Amino acid sequence: MHNAILPWTNRPIGTTLLALFFIFGAGMASLTALMLLFPGSILEPLWRLNPRAHEGFGAMGAWAVVLMLTVATACAVAAVGM
Repeated sequence: MHNAILPWTNRPIGTTLLALFFIFGAGMASLTALMLLFPGSILEPLWRLNPRAHEGFGAMGAWAVVLMLTVATACAVAAVGM
């Protein structure tokens, strides 16, 4: 009965850490998609962290947004599955 209330209590720590990694990945990919969708927004200074990524994604055009949303969705589904 204890597991029915808190099913994650017997989960190995590695699985929990991997789920957290996927949650982080979903957040970062979503943030990147937002930054690509709204250039010049308040998030624009974040591109200074990796200007080469900004150039690379810019060269991809709209496909970069599709890619990042796909990655975000895959990470979120993986995190929920964990």
